[in-house]
Amino acid sequence: TLVWLVTFAATVLVKPKVLEFDPSSQFVDPEVFAELVTDREPTLATDLPKGKIPEYSADEFTYVSVEDAIRQWKLLAGRAYVYNAEKLVHSRRITSYLYDSDGDITVVTGQEGKFLMNQRDLEVFGGVKTVLSDGFTIYSEYLKYLPKTKTIVIPEEYLVRGIGKEENGKRIAFRSKGLTHWMDDSRVLLPRDVRFTMETLPSFKDPNGDITVVISDRCVIFRDRQIAGFSMYPSRPLAQQFVEINQEKIFTKSRRAELNYGDFSSLIHYMVAFDDVFIQELPDPDPSSRPLTELDASAKSAPIPLPTIRPNPTIRYATAGRADFDTDRDRITLTILPQIYENKDTTTGDFIVLHKETGVIEVEHSNSFSAGSKGKTQ
Repeated sequence: TLVWLVTFAATVLVKPKVLEFDPSSQFVDPEVFAELVTDREPTLATDLPKGKIPEYSADEFTYVSVEDAIRQWKLLAGRAYVYNAEKLVHSRRITSYLYDSDGDITVVTGQEGKFLMNQRDLEVFGGVKTVLSDGFTIYSEYLKYLPKTKTIVIPEEYLVRGIGKEENGKRIAFRSKGLTHWMDDSRVLLPRDVRFTMETLPSFKDPNGDITVVISDRCVIFRDRQIAGFSMYPSRPLAQQFVEINQEKIFTKSRRAELNYGDFSSLIHYMVAFDDVFIQELPDPDPSSRPLTELDASAKSAPIPLPTIRPNPTIRYATAGRADFDTDRDRITLTILPQIYENKDTTTGDFIVLHKETGVIEVEHSNSFSAGSKGKTQ
């Protein structure tokens, strides 16, 4: 096996199974050379040189991008094509290792890769699978890595799915259009059409488990703190600027929300809804069914529709400036001008606690109003 060591402000290890030929050599038939190095497979990578034969073609290709003696990323490919003039490498069947400043590794696999050796940015095309250092897995059809800022970028035209590993009795998943991940500060932005699922698995304390599905315009995930923040675009009409939270017995909407998917044993509240909060109790669900989530299908399947639950004035509902969902998942504490509405009766107080399982309501410093008593305050 022939081994070449070439330096283009980085290190390239080429281990070709077949000795490549110089097309300028008078001893080589050009048609034979073209057959050896021309890529005849369907190509997903964009902006490749057209009508040009690559200078090198190699199997078992390895490329290490280095700057100031620090590894930025490493690429392994089943086959690669090198265009010297453009300093461009097109590769197939790739595995790439991305290094953050702490040495943690993100592994990316895909059908094709492309990069310019003088820029070091890496693009991956087709069936892209990204495994973050904490085991969270992201699926897409395209990814670009910017090593100068250690940023992974998936444009909004691409559907992105993410699935986390089971941890602390929970699993999380999301779907969005596009993604940006800043590796050094463990921050992930889901920029559009977000649906985030947290499934609490059955346990001795809760044999049925629980599912929370949050729908929003955008989401920022802080992986180091295990917190996801949800918000809406201010360009929407005010009546549509609501994050929606779907649970088995409760529907909630608010201007923004924050979900902590960490270890429940160390949390007081696992979710908080902020500003113009609306909460509605739901009828008991059919025990033989449950809402579909990202966790019910493979990450490459078509999006699962989730019907939005609409307010029903015949069922008890509440409003408040803030709602704290307790870690035990059986009660919600409403503060900042909280009010409970049932039929034509209204109850207010300093704070209101709604017990999800029993439907019992606790009110601190209660005031009640009944429209049926001609406006008499009790």
